[in-house]
Amino acid sequence: MDKRFHWYLITAGLIASLFFVVLLAWNSPARAVGNLLDMSDVINNADYTANNVIHEVSFRLPYNSSPITDTDYIIIDLSNFDNVTAPTSVSGDYAGTPSFSVSGDLAKVTGITVLPGDSVTINGITASNPAIGGSFLVTIIISEDSSGNIVKNIGTVSASLTPGSVTVTATVEPPVASLQISGFSGPGTFITFSENGNVIGTDGTSTAGTFSQIFTG
Repeated sequence: MDKRFHWYLITAGLIASLFFVVLLAWNSPARAVGNLLDMSDVINNADYTANNVIHEVSFRLPYNSSPITDTDYIIIDLSNFDNVTAPTSVSGDYAGTPSFSVSGDLAKVTGITVLPGDSVTINGITASNPAIGGSFLVTIIISEDSSGNIVKNIGTVSASLTPGSVTVTATVEPPVASLQISGFSGPGTFITFSENGNVIGTDGTSTAGTFSQIFTG
């Protein structure tokens, strides 16, 4: 066989293979990870190292999100806590029969459907509190797999004694007006400021539990 013809066949094969790979990549759907809304983790005891503390974890699925299907997993990541137990019930806007489990520090729920815009609360999780302040953060993951590798939605909230949601209505006129929001929560609490469902600022409370944020027009 002529060497030039042989080289042509090899080159043509490589080009065809590359085209096939590009075609697969072009047709593969892109996955967007969205943030969960109105998240809270209400606990009945905020003392350091307290045992058998009950967690009541809530969130709302964004309106522009894909729904949670009965094969998806709601994973509550309590990596900062110890002795995590499985949830016992779900309340809110959902359909299906929930199944509960725990794997290490991950409390899981599957078997339910939640539509965009709806809210659910995961009840019955217990755990031992962290030994230091600022470590009460809890991550809520909506995943297509039980390991949390294929993430659809995610959000982080600080466990606290109250839901900690406050609504403020104000108009800030440009260019010189400003709005300052100050308050108090538990030490090391992660504070999120949102407008019409969009996060516009974040802050963390000091060791004394204070926070402050300034918004300009």
